Amino acid sequence: MPLVCAVNLDSITTIPRAGLQRHIASLSADKLRAVDAAIHFALGLET
Repeated sequence: MPLVCAVNLDSITTIPRAGLQRHIASLSADKLRAVDAAIHFALGLET
């Protein structure tokens, strides 16, 4: 991301794929692992 930002993974909402309009960012492998861990935690899934 070109700017500092944050994401809240405690409240996850799904949207239709058609609602996505454009790609806005890419995540490093480390950030993607952190997002994956946060989603697992938020949903009560084992990692």
